[in-house]
Amino acid sequence: MIEDFAKLIPESLLDKSGKVFYSGRKAFEAPKELYILGANPGGAPEDYVDETVSSHTQKALNSKPYWSEYTHGRWGRGRKGEKHLPGEHRLQKRMRHLLNGMRLNPGEVPASNLIFLRSARLETLSEDWEQLAEKCWQFHQAVIEYLGVRVVVCLGQDTGNWVCYKLNAECLVDRFKENNKRE
Repeated sequence: MIEDFAKLIPESLLDKSGKVFYSGRKAFEAPKELYILGANPGGAPEDYVDETVSSHTQKALNSKPYWSEYTHGRWGRGRKGEKHLPGEHRLQKRMRHLLNGMRLNPGEVPASNLIFLRSARLETLSEDWEQLAEKCWQFHQAVIEYLGVRVVVCLGQDTGNWVCYKLNAECLVDRFKENNKRE
């Protein structure tokens, strides 16, 4: 089924820096109650020119069935400028903590980003944000419908507001704001 979802990735985004799948084959088999959606892949696109939407999708399609970006991905750079070890970025650890608390294996939970294109900060996509979200929505809608997803965990208020709007979800169940130095 993951191959069918991959066909829904907009062709115009394939050669751009970014990611679609944050989990592998087992996560995109039906049914699944939970779907995780971030805003978009982080990092400066110029630092990841070789990691295009297309190349990363092929990596996900060819990975082990229980592969997860939260466990196996090498994200960001440490203090010395070196890439973190797989799964050692602080957000990866937080996501695994969240999923472990629900007794879920990250490799079995479908996860993606509302917008597939990479940016160093979400604000850099502000002019095109809604247009890009709309362009990627067909993929997410298919995942939600086919897998029978009942709960979408959205990372970030913009992502949450967009998903609520698209799903006509009028009742916010809960919100958690992390205490950190970002606003």
